[in-house]
Amino acid sequence: FQFRVVQNRLSLSDRSGLFRGDAIVGAVGRQTETRPGLRQRRFGQQQVCRCGAQTGTLWHGIATINFQSATPNLRCSRTHHLGIWHTMTRSKPSVFRFAPSPNGRLHLGHVRSALLNAKRAQAGGGVLLLRMEDIDRDRCRPEYETAICEDLAWLGITWATPVLRQSEHFPRYRAILQGLVARRLLYPCFCSRQDVSRAVAGRSDWPCDPDGVRHYPGTCRLLSARQRAEQMAAGTPFSWRLDMASALAAVDRSLAFMELWPRGSGKHLVAEPQVWGDVILGRKDIPASYHLAVVADDALQGVTDVVRGDDLFYATYLHRLLQAVLDLPVPTYCHHSLLLDSQGRKLAKSSGAKPVAEWRREGFSAADISAMALLGVVADDLGTIAHKMASFP
Repeated sequence: FQFRVVQNRLSLSDRSGLFRGDAIVGAVGRQTETRPGLRQRRFGQQQVCRCGAQTGTLWHGIATINFQSATPNLRCSRTHHLGIWHTMTRSKPSVFRFAPSPNGRLHLGHVRSALLNAKRAQAGGGVLLLRMEDIDRDRCRPEYETAICEDLAWLGITWATPVLRQSEHFPRYRAILQGLVARRLLYPCFCSRQDVSRAVAGRSDWPCDPDGVRHYPGTCRLLSARQRAEQMAAGTPFSWRLDMASALAAVDRSLAFMELWPRGSGKHLVAEPQVWGDVILGRKDIPASYHLAVVADDALQGVTDVVRGDDLFYATYLHRLLQAVLDLPVPTYCHHSLLLDSQGRKLAKSSGAKPVAEWRREGFSAADISAMALLGVVADDLGTIAHKMASFP
């Protein structure tokens, strides 16, 4: 959203023409006057952000906005969590990226993230990149990549070329891994998942990472160099784990990062990577994990702003450590809220989230899909979408 403040009135608009509206700017929690068409309105305070070469104005808070869609019969007046929509100035153009995995079709959750990246890039005169996170060669397929590009183009989202495919960068990831091995920050792990489960069985007090997975007990970290060499010579499959204690000891700088919304509200937060334990950075079948690949690719592509789902907020803790260890630049982060299904679970391919292609076949327009994705309102059919939108307080 673009906004303009004139005499305490906040006017919002979407460059795509999808939404427009206005609200009265007031202090946090303060009730402002009520006008026809706009119920109680609250909006946050103004802050100035300075981060490196970045300066700008941040607005954050909550407002009830009278939205009117360019699509006929699609209107709503609802409380919209604005988070932070900001204007920033940089010495160089901002670089955003949308990075789906081509292991299925796009759903509304993907659309939400893609639109937020595209709109913020457009608002600041920046660049949007498209990256295919296809390191899982068993599940990722070229036809899914083609379908993703078709859906994004249909939604009116454009991106700079070429598209980066992680599967084409395995040698680069392998070289990064070997560099960390040479610095003794990684060690080979020969344990299977069953081995790890047995090692911590019955330990109710055993720490878990933010995803709920129990920390690795360090079995292979305690192996001698000779024992490791013997296992490798015997052809025992292994992965590369980060020695968290050694990595933290190797860092001589702050692990702070700028989080725009919703947790940081434009403040610097300090990462706590130890909550992840000794994570895997190189898999047995692939020379990179998601964490290593995404950090390396963000640096390679010069990404300045990472806008992604809130489920990846704690991954930033680990990513900040890797950036410090590898001496890589630190982007600004913004973790947006997720779209949930009727059972309160995030939309996911694995749980059967409805693909964009299916919405299209049912007659929904690109504006309809964008509206549902941005506002978090899911309609069953074209006849009920207006009712669904209007039902929000």
